[in-house]
Amino acid sequence: MRAEDRKPSKRVFPLLQNLDLDSVTFAQVQSVGDPISLEDMNVQELEDLLLCQFARLAVKSEWDGLLTAGGSEFNVELPKQSASTYSASYMVNVATAPPYGSNTVQGGGVTTDMECWPFISPNSGDISKMYLGVNATVTNTVSMAIYSDDDGVPKTLLGYGDFDLSVSTGTVSQTSFSATITLTRGTQYWYAMKSSSANQPNMKKVDTDICATIGLGDSLAMTSTGKYMSINTEVAHGDALPSTITIGNATVGNFSGRPMFGLEF
Repeated sequence: MRAEDRKPSKRVFPLLQNLDLDSVTFAQVQSVGDPISLEDMNVQELEDLLLCQFARLAVKSEWDGLLTAGGSEFNVELPKQSASTYSASYMVNVATAPPYGSNTVQGGGVTTDMECWPFISPNSGDISKMYLGVNATVTNTVSMAIYSDDDGVPKTLLGYGDFDLSVSTGTVSQTSFSATITLTRGTQYWYAMKSSSANQPNMKKVDTDICATIGLGDSLAMTSTGKYMSINTEVAHGDALPSTITIGNATVGNFSGRPMFGLEF
């Protein structure tokens, strides 16, 4: 269409005429376009609608409804128990879930100093139960904490549960937490383990060699000498859980594997 032949839409602009680009929302643009059918006779209306949408994006600097369709950045999911929600009676093992997990499991020692691992929440809601896999009892109580994510690193403590590792082996659980821990589906968080003593826990864990990596590591074999997806904090086993992680004092690594950690909502 030549510029001189262009005629403004009789629908799009009249419906949006009293709005400015800084305040108009994607929902308003969407409602204007909802009744427009994809036909040759509506080419002008469709072009005007796109013009309004791109203009508001340029002014507002947000891409809601274009690149994300209003959804989550990560949105990593496992199969659902039903059509609409995860069953409250089923646990999700976030240590093996995508995108950081692995299907190869080993056993052995886990560091006693505080270490954090990222995960994507598979569900929205309050955590009702936490799970660990214990290979052998030891005189130690480990705190399993959930931290928020701040640009790819752990930040603020949301809550934690304590596990007495001297009681039993196998799958152990905890339903008592320091606070209500509410997670949002598709959002990244960090889970952390910190011991109360120097007695090393013997846990079920994801094999260190195949944890998600931040690079190729130090060799083409990509063994545990590489830089893996965990944060080793400055917090020792005798310290209290920090309300905020000071990332400048932490290091990146994964020296003892990613402990199995189940969540129930």
